Amino acid sequence: LRISYSKTEEVDGPEKVEHPLVRAALELLDLRGGLEMTTIADIPSKGTGLGSSSTFTVGLVNALNAFKGQFSSKEYLA
Repeated sequence: LRISYSKTEEVDGPEKVEHPLVRAALELLDLRGGLEMTTIADIPSKGTGLGSSSTFTVGLVNALNAFKGQFSSKEYLA
């Protein structure tokens, strides 16, 4: 797994990913490797109160499910 955000992580499994939201999404969907992910944001990651972490997580789970060839319903994402 190669995960790039404000830093870059190259790890052998999701349990070793430092980014808590990415780690949780990878573990939820049982993605173990063969994935390179880059995220970029215009909003600071220090807690703006705008719901950006929740929005990021929903988009991430949706994208990872699509990567697996699976459809994410609105109910599942909620």
